[in-house]
Amino acid sequence: MEEEAKALTREVPSGLNACLQRKRKRGDGGSASLSPFLRMQSCRDALSKLDTLGWARSYHQRLFHEDFLVCMAA
Repeated sequence: MEEEAKALTREVPSGLNACLQRKRKRGDGGSASLSPFLRMQSCRDALSKLDTLGWARSYHQRLFHEDFLVCMAA
């Protein structure tokens, strides 16, 4: 019973977080040393990568994500 509960509550890694961690390991920035616009482009690149890997974002999700990025950069 406990094993089933653990299996159901396991954490799913964040795709964006994984992308930023890889950039930090390669030494090309990561989120700490990026300007706001480079960070925004990094988020766009990560979302595009997820789109190509089969994650289905609806039209409205895409609009929300873009508006959110623009809002946070303002």
